[in-house]
Amino acid sequence: MQRGAELAQRYSYDEARRYREMAREFQRIRAARPYVNQCVVARDLGARAFGISVDHLLAGTREADVTAIRQKLMAFTHVMTGLSFRQIATVFDRDHSAVGYACNKYERAIRAAVADRG
Repeated sequence: MQRGAELAQRYSYDEARRYREMAREFQRIRAARPYVNQCVVARDLGARAFGISVDHLLAGTREADVTAIRQKLMAFTHVMTGLSFRQIATVFDRDHSAVGYACNKYERAIRAAVADRG
């Protein structure tokens, strides 16, 4: 449990606030429209929150900033939906192992940020 708190401290206050806002919006949309593809909703919310277009997010670019955002959004999607790596990978046009890597890298910090309602 302590390790999660340490990881959460790596993120700035703004980053943690961004994840909390994304989580609230995701839950609002999921409650209003439970039939929509939750992976797509999480991906699109995240892209908007990070100020990047979905097309640019899905492009094959390996620019460090775009890759980091993509990984954070894959992990956020897993945290919010609990869906399999394969299902998430399909929405992000990536291999399931990329989702696993992203979750190993960011999931704990995202869970800590979303759980912190401050």
